[in-house]
Amino acid sequence: MKSVIWVVLLPILSLAAQEMPLICLNSGACYQGSWLESNTGNQYASFQGIRYAEAPIGNLRFRPPKPFQSGEALWDVSQESEIACPQMNSFDLSRKGQEDCLFLNIYVPKAALNNDELLTVMVWIHGGSLITGSNSFASQGPQDYMDRNVIIVTINYRLGPLGFLSLGTEEVSGNAGFLDQNLALQWINQNIEAFHGDPKSVTLFGESAGALSVAVQYLSPMSQGLFQRIILQSSSTEAPGWGMMNKTLAIYYGDVFTQMLECNEVIDALDCLQSKTMEEVINLTYQVNTDGGNVWLAVPDDKFLMDDPTTLLEQGQFDPNVEVIVSTTKDEGILYLLEQLADPSKWQETQDNFEFVAPRLLFNIPYFNQITPSDVEKSYEIFEHYIGSIENLNENHLQGIFDIFTDATFLFGLHKTTNYLLAQNVKVYQAILVNIHFLKDLELATMEFVMQMTCSTFGI
Repeated sequence: MKSVIWVVLLPILSLAAQEMPLICLNSGACYQGSWLESNTGNQYASFQGIRYAEAPIGNLRFRPPKPFQSGEALWDVSQESEIACPQMNSFDLSRKGQEDCLFLNIYVPKAALNNDELLTVMVWIHGGSLITGSNSFASQGPQDYMDRNVIIVTINYRLGPLGFLSLGTEEVSGNAGFLDQNLALQWINQNIEAFHGDPKSVTLFGESAGALSVAVQYLSPMSQGLFQRIILQSSSTEAPGWGMMNKTLAIYYGDVFTQMLECNEVIDALDCLQSKTMEEVINLTYQVNTDGGNVWLAVPDDKFLMDDPTTLLEQGQFDPNVEVIVSTTKDEGILYLLEQLADPSKWQETQDNFEFVAPRLLFNIPYFNQITPSDVEKSYEIFEHYIGSIENLNENHLQGIFDIFTDATFLFGLHKTTNYLLAQNVKVYQAILVNIHFLKDLELATMEFVMQMTCSTFGI
């Protein structure tokens, strides 16, 4: 038995004997990390769970984040962080996460810590429709990137109602989650050099809702100068099918949310909302819109996002010196057809309810009663263009149907964005991700693809 114990302990003791990576900031805060290995065996330093903002709880709930003052202290960030912001799974309505969730992870190739050269930094914003996801190592790890000469940073930001509630006031304007991202970018700009990263060579990238996040950061005056390159993978502000909301509708949803928590008839509605439990808040993630659909989206707020994104793009209100990659995944419109693919009998149901279903999905219409005759007419025209008629809305015309939703939610928006950027002489690259199993870890595959694409395009 003793020999077995020694066999197990020896490699652990060997790892423990290595000097763990230690990074100290000018503020006096020091971060003790750990050594991990890439998929090919290259060592890199991992610093997981670095707090960049005060806990967004109590009177900070729903409000803009406040910078965290780390002080002169030693912070142990050597363990794997599984911290996620509060969220509800749309399939089984299970909950997970904690409100004190504003942390970031930094991964640095070991070789970089032994020379004076500052490396390019890539900051990843996770997807999840702005209502799910996290920067956890298990799903957003940097292993493939650590074989390249690049530093990876992944961030958490508030989700769902906690991140995107709008009360139409200056303190709760609707984009708290984006302000979290902005504060993380500020922290990176101020401190990444201590980790051997170059604050003047930062690529901001993301997939799906992460790409939408990148797009609005690009258009926000608060984020100008915090990155030099962006990658939009599978989302933009310009897609007709998903992504943006007008201020009036955002405030309406905020009022509905307030009423559902019985805070609409008190003097201080915000104080009432802040007194509710995290579970009470998150339970309403999918219930505010009685016709279904995500209501927690980006909204112009006169501070972070000064106007409608289309207007900002048309007027060139962004930094034209930022280099851009836009990319989509082949057939990703399949996301909207999972129910029909799992049960072919649903195709007939979709045909029967076409005038309710199609306009909402194609044009991001929140309620059935807001669908106009023009919306219905356009929906028929689109389906006729792609598959001949709605009678062909079945498993025999899958490619055309995939194309409809791929274009409406992903490709067309990026096409419009590209044209706006080119009109302002922005350098834009385009790519398409193909030959991956869409339902098997899309985000990880996307990260690997974007890494290869970025290194070749930007010369990293």
